[in-house]
Amino acid sequence: MKRLLLLVSLSLTALLTTACAPATFSLFNPPPTRVVVKTVCPPLVNYSKADQEQAADSIEALPPGNVLPRILTDYAKLREACRAIERSNK
Repeated sequence: MKRLLLLVSLSLTALLTTACAPATFSLFNPPPTRVVVKTVCPPLVNYSKADQEQAADSIEALPPGNVLPRILTDYAKLREACRAIERSNK
């Protein structure tokens, strides 16, 4: 009977001390994952040389102080940023 009591107490001690050890994986503590974020821009429209020349002529014909040249400059910067993102994703 003493042997059985000793065996049970040793088993419980081993069980209780290992239950306190940190787990390397469990359903409640999954391993860390690596998240990769890839920035994607919408496809850029390619304008023909004739379209670009017509746009330049239209911009030059605008009255002084018109807001469209500033907006088109912002658009050009956005297009360049998209091109840079496309190059970095390759």
